[in-house]
Amino acid sequence: MQYYQIQPDPRVKSVSKVYESDYDKRVAAENRGEVYLGPFIADDLGRDEITEHDWIPSVGCKLVTDRFVSAVRCYDMRQPEFFEVTITWGPENLLEWVGDVIAAYYTVKLPQVEVIDAEKTPLHFWPTLKKFKMLDYVITRPMPDDVHIGIDQRQPGVVLCTEDFKSWAERDRLMVGFTPVPCAI
Repeated sequence: MQYYQIQPDPRVKSVSKVYESDYDKRVAAENRGEVYLGPFIADDLGRDEITEHDWIPSVGCKLVTDRFVSAVRCYDMRQPEFFEVTITWGPENLLEWVGDVIAAYYTVKLPQVEVIDAEKTPLHFWPTLKKFKMLDYVITRPMPDDVHIGIDQRQPGVVLCTEDFKSWAERDRLMVGFTPVPCAI
C-alpha cells in the first residue's frame, strides 16, 4: 500500500506562493480548529501562473480551484469541506483576470486521520525506506476505508492521499503533483 503527499503541480516551477492577508487571524482560526477564510494575496505570483495550478502553492492554508472541487465532489469518498475565498493581486480580485479559466478559489478543511507513528522514522525500517531517510515520519496505519485525502496532525503540512485518489486525479487531469511518502504498513 502506498500513500502520497499532494502538492502543487511540479511541472510548473513556482518559486512564489499565495499568502494570507492577516497572519494573526489565520493562526487564531487554526488554534480554534477553524478555517481561515481570507482574503489571500497573490502579488508574488504572475497572474497567468496561478491558472496552471489546481492545488495552489500557498503558505499555511490549503487553496484549490473550482476544477479541483468539482472533481473531488464526484469521487466516492468522505468529502472535505470547501469554503470559497478571495485571492487578490494588487488591489484587484484575481478572478477578474482569470475568470474565463477559473470560476472560484476555495480553501479546504480536510478529514483528520491518525496514520503516522510519532515514534518511528524511516531509519527504523532500514533499508526498506532508505530513500526517505531525510524525513521524520512514517505512515504505519492505513487510512479509514472512506477517506482518500486527509491530514494527520503529527504532520499538518503534509496532505496525504491514497493511490485511488491519485489515479482519479490523474484521470481527471487535475494540475496537482504527488510525491510518495514513507509507508510501513
